[in-house]
Amino acid sequence: MKHTLLIITALMLIVGCSKEPINIDTSLVERDGILYTKDTNKPYNGPVFSLYKSGEKKEEGPYKDGKEDGLFTKWRRDGQKYESITYKDGKKDGKYFRWNSDNGQKTKIGTYKD
Repeated sequence: MKHTLLIITALMLIVGCSKEPINIDTSLVERDGILYTKDTNKPYNGPVFSLYKSGEKKEEGPYKDGKEDGLFTKWRRDGQKYESITYKDGKKDGKYFRWNSDNGQKTKIGTYKD
């Protein structure tokens, strides 16, 4: 019973501490290449997304210290995944994938370094 309670408490903490993604276009401002929330002077840390004007998801990924840091995924207007790029400290660094719009197959695979 103690183990079950401990596991449930740990899961609640993890879920409770995770940030909801925010819309990069409406909630953040850029200054000197760094993104900040509109109401603070601290660089933004957390997940973001952007939308096409028609409302479909355009991209999503994490920011750290106001810069891209982690896996960013982009979609076409029709909802098909377009590409995934890994960033570190605002620079492309790591795996890169691009998908074909006609058949959804991966057409480009690569690795960025710095």
